[in-house]
Amino acid sequence: MAVLLAVYALPSALNLPQANPGQVAEYAPVPGNSGAAPPGGNFAGLGLGESGAAQGGGAATGSGAPGQPEVPNGMQCVGNPPRQTEDPLSPPCVPIFKGDNGGATWVGVTRTQITVVFRFIELQGSCRSDTAYSNACGAPTGYYDLENPSSTDGYNANFYFTFLHYWDIFFNARFQTYGRHVHFWAYNYGDTQGYLQNGYSESNAASEAADNFARLRPFADVGSWSVFPEVYTEALAKKNVLTFGYISQQLASAYPGLYWNYAPPVEYTAQLYATYVCRRMIDTGKTSFAGSFPNGTTRKYGLLLTDDQLASETRAVQKLAVDDMKKLCNFSPADIAYFHYSGAFNATGPNSGWGTQNMTDFDAKGITTVIWPGGEESEDMQAADKLGYQPEWMMLGDGLLDGNLMSAEPRNEMSHAWVVTSNTLVNSHGYAVEQPCYDALLAVDPSIDKSTSDIFYACAGVDGYMYDDIRQLFTGIQLAGPHLTPESMNEGFHAIPAKPSTGPTQPACYYLTGDYTCVKDGVAEWFDVNTPQQSTDSTGCWRMWEGGFRYLPGHWPSGDVMAEGEVTSRDPCNLDPGGLNQTIRPPGG
Repeated sequence: MAVLLAVYALPSALNLPQANPGQVAEYAPVPGNSGAAPPGGNFAGLGLGESGAAQGGGAATGSGAPGQPEVPNGMQCVGNPPRQTEDPLSPPCVPIFKGDNGGATWVGVTRTQITVVFRFIELQGSCRSDTAYSNACGAPTGYYDLENPSSTDGYNANFYFTFLHYWDIFFNARFQTYGRHVHFWAYNYGDTQGYLQNGYSESNAASEAADNFARLRPFADVGSWSVFPEVYTEALAKKNVLTFGYISQQLASAYPGLYWNYAPPVEYTAQLYATYVCRRMIDTGKTSFAGSFPNGTTRKYGLLLTDDQLASETRAVQKLAVDDMKKLCNFSPADIAYFHYSGAFNATGPNSGWGTQNMTDFDAKGITTVIWPGGEESEDMQAADKLGYQPEWMMLGDGLLDGNLMSAEPRNEMSHAWVVTSNTLVNSHGYAVEQPCYDALLAVDPSIDKSTSDIFYACAGVDGYMYDDIRQLFTGIQLAGPHLTPESMNEGFHAIPAKPSTGPTQPACYYLTGDYTCVKDGVAEWFDVNTPQQSTDSTGCWRMWEGGFRYLPGHWPSGDVMAEGEVTSRDPCNLDPGGLNQTIRPPGG
């Protein structure tokens, strides 16, 4: 029995690797406020993922930039044990640094500065005049010094530059950077419509990287997930530039220590989904949340995939999830249907028309349960609703399907939907945002207009704009110590102990052997069609099963949640909107 349980939980091919032994570096951060490292090593207090009661520090305040609101500085510490910021994922507090930081220890690093670039290919076109659409204003092509407030003006309060400017102020004031100032720059290629019309190619992405390196010589690039990220980031990696906010397992292996990402890679996402489907659905084998079939009907599975050649990431996670399910529990669908167009910018097939045939076939074949391992599209649910066909919908959260924009789908279908996601609970002040991100912006500018949709774009959870990636960057800089290199940063990240999540608002965050991503766990959510959304006119939200308790892949408990009555209206409503940061995937991207 023990052997069977071990094999079932996660076969060796899918086993998560063991965490590295604790690595100790002489310059590692020191918990608390003393000026000396504790005997026997100083990583014992790196309990990322542990939060204490927020208690304000007594540091003075100072101005981050001319004309900007003041924010705390001087290593203000909060909580017990003390941390750098109120964010529970911020590192333990360290003393003020005094000493030699080694000067120019790496590309983009000097004795006084660390250069960081943010790459954009705008998703919007011309500016609008009303503040409600300030995020639709695309800045002209060029370089923008985000230390200079004028770079954030003139584009209808363009949130891209404004919020990056605020985070530049906040993180420099609150994290230990060992005598260096982290200097943010933005490079904007221009309007997406121009990119589409002019045929932006892989060679353009490589040239863009070369130009950015020649102009800025950055230590790190952040958030280059938009167009040909593999080509662009590898061109920088060849120059020893780090990337945060985009991960390719192949590139991360080829350039160890140069690629980092907050959200998990597609391999972990697929494992999380596959182990849930096997344990909670295929093992039980009986319907429990369908509309067209009585509870207890033997499940018959239909697999919904995309054949859109531009949706390379979606197709990758779908293949991984299906392969994992076959290995884990001999998953064998009774039918497979394809949608041809995945996402607003990924059009290689028809824009509509496949859903009716797909759902007619599923209905005729008695498919009780649609296994949908990622890829946002509306045709199939809309067609199912028109046919009066209401199967169980089991979705993989991909940043779109796990967002509350799914409230736009037919109620009769979404009332029979579940999703597995790495999202954390976001529900701050009635906004669908991560509270630490929200609070960081307010710390710099309490007058931020909360009525616009910008705040959603900036702070929308695991798939949010850039806050998590920036926090990961600054955490790495602090953990690396004064002698900043990819190797010292790698040692710092991998010394974080493997500890579970302590609540639904934060993930288990640590780094395994050969792994460069933070999030390690996830949740299951069911869609409540009757709950009004606090910040929109829509109705419906994803509710977090078991109060948002988070599981590692392969650790889901057995049994069917609906059949066992484990779903309750007390499950928290996750306000993550989803769908705000759709990735452009050109051919080969």
